[in-house]
Amino acid sequence: MGLIKALGLLFLEERDSLYYYLKNDDNVNSNTVNSRREFDPYLKEERYKALLRKHYLPITHWNE
Repeated sequence: MGLIKALGLLFLEERDSLYYYLKNDDNVNSNTVNSRREFDPYLKEERYKALLRKHYLPITHWNE
């Protein structure tokens, strides 16, 4: 459920709320964040990288 809210906030550009819902969603995986183009503007942000680390997802060359 958190991912659906996060996607809505993504389009509203509500970064703090976006990260809140993604951080607290247990269903975050590579298919939900790393492969969605909607998250491209956030790839290089430190909070996004921390989210990937928290969920044991790979940080790729796109995040550098």
